[in-house]
Amino acid sequence: MNRLARWTVFVASAGLLACGSPSYVIVHNPVATVHITPALDTIPFGGSVALTLTTLDVNGDPTIPDHHPVWTSLNTGVFVVDTAGNVSSHWYGQGTIRAVVDGVEGDAIIVARPPKVIKVSLSSPPTRVERGDTVLFHATATNEAQLQVPTTGAQWSASDTTKLRIDSTGRGVAVGVGVVTVRVTFAALSDSTAETVLVPAASVTLSPDSLTVPFGAIDSFQVTVRDSAGNILTDHVATVVTTSVVQAAPVITPPSTYVVVRGLAAGPGTVTVTAGHVRDSAAVTVGAQHLITFTAAVAGGAFTCGLDVDSAAYCWGSGAGGELGTGDVVTGPQPRPVAGGLKFTSLTAGPNFACGLIAGGAAYCWGANATQQLGTAGGGTSVPTAVSGGHQYTSIDAHFSFLRDTTEGGVCAIAVGGQVYCWGLGWGATPVAVGTPGFVDQLALGALGYCGNHSADTTAFCWSSGSAPARLDGWDSLPLSLESRGAWAAECGISRTTLYCGGNWPATSTNSPQMSLSPSSPVMTNVVEAATGVHHGCVKSSGIIYCRGDNTMGELGSVTGVTFIGNWLGVASPPPNPAGLTAGWSHTCVFGSNGLLYCWGDNSLGQAGSSTPVMVSAPQAVLGQAGTP
Repeated sequence: MNRLARWTVFVASAGLLACGSPSYVIVHNPVATVHITPALDTIPFGGSVALTLTTLDVNGDPTIPDHHPVWTSLNTGVFVVDTAGNVSSHWYGQGTIRAVVDGVEGDAIIVARPPKVIKVSLSSPPTRVERGDTVLFHATATNEAQLQVPTTGAQWSASDTTKLRIDSTGRGVAVGVGVVTVRVTFAALSDSTAETVLVPAASVTLSPDSLTVPFGAIDSFQVTVRDSAGNILTDHVATVVTTSVVQAAPVITPPSTYVVVRGLAAGPGTVTVTAGHVRDSAAVTVGAQHLITFTAAVAGGAFTCGLDVDSAAYCWGSGAGGELGTGDVVTGPQPRPVAGGLKFTSLTAGPNFACGLIAGGAAYCWGANATQQLGTAGGGTSVPTAVSGGHQYTSIDAHFSFLRDTTEGGVCAIAVGGQVYCWGLGWGATPVAVGTPGFVDQLALGALGYCGNHSADTTAFCWSSGSAPARLDGWDSLPLSLESRGAWAAECGISRTTLYCGGNWPATSTNSPQMSLSPSSPVMTNVVEAATGVHHGCVKSSGIIYCRGDNTMGELGSVTGVTFIGNWLGVASPPPNPAGLTAGWSHTCVFGSNGLLYCWGDNSLGQAGSSTPVMVSAPQAVLGQAGTP
């Protein structure tokens, strides 16, 4: 019975008498002590440890508990523990983990080390340093918790103390001229930056000392920085501040030596330029706004162009590729005159280029020229350039790619005598004759391809640089794409004022497929106009504008908060008796009978001609028009 000395043994005599053999019930001694192992431990920030426990009776011997242990963290802000005793830290500091067995408690002390520094970053002074300047460099340290910690005690050094001397706080004094490397070391980590100490600027001059700028136009000042000996300095960054009537870039960075200004509102203004510790100001007088009355408009990818009553062209929106034709690459919502003073009879626009015909029929183009869509060899241009070949045209149309942000494009035009010529993608810089003279008398180069129709017999033709014109019977208006936002885009067209939609093709295709569309599946009647963007389309039926498709940027002109609608919805608050639909990648424009041009949709680059940023969810009159409030 030695092994049972710690246990009390009861013999059930009733069981003995009844069954002829004894029954035993073994009852253990109660738990007196709970030991947790390890009782004291240190773990890294974010680390973990598995705890185990042992229960002992009053004699110090192991015992069998009646119940499972209950684990608890007394410092839940630092540690969590699961039912098996696995402890994890989510902060740092000391905490107690407690286990309770049969009402007896046992504790373990766990320490989580502070998160260690994992990155040290050094930032330069916000302005360029000149000899004689006192500047403060700033160091930041980030720990494992992605928190910034003080960098007290950081060590600072400069690679060349004849150019820059730096103390223990990161404060430096520029004593020479040239490039010097500043380094900071903290928590065994370091970072460095190269700083150029410049010759001090003694003067900065704007010339001329004043400008008169027409409303919406641009001009420029020459900026000259000199040292005390009169030498011109070309390595100084200048900052620019303007009054409200003038717009300018906030910084002039070498090698640029001029500041472009643009008139935003009529009245007097100033431009102030600062280089180092010196500055200069010049007066700018912005002339009265020339209010425009548009007679025609075309939407490009992320820009729009229009003709006024004097046949002058204006463009607005994205100007990065020169597509505005204004002689610069300025982007904005204010209509600005196309450079050169040409008088146009018609305009057309592609993804990021535009073309127009002048009186007499000569064609001019401007913008991107990746595939010679301007009708000239070489790069793009921001001013109208004559198309090669010397032909005289009666109409012109640009191919509008359904691939957003493409720099490719093509153009076709009908010459005097009826011959169609095309240039650009697949054809090159020189116009190439397509088909026989007179096979079409109208052009429609939409996303589906290069097409035209013969109005007398409602016959449509489509072609490409590699295939002859193919006939499509029954269309009195050309097939057009009305794209869904999914993997497919529907082919639709208008025949005798009825809108039909037929087959599909992959919207990601870079080449328009051979079309076999014939009138079927009528969708809407009394359709007299249609225009399509990348993922949306709009039509005019019975005097009402309907749109469907993508609505991420307000393309449908009727609802907000919904990114795609497959049904045709009427545009909200349309202009009176709308006419002249035209669509860009994600914006649409139309005229009202009041003579004003309205646009809606994407305005992130000013292509809708509105002061409302990002998007215009319902038709708004384009800025700068006569007759607007």
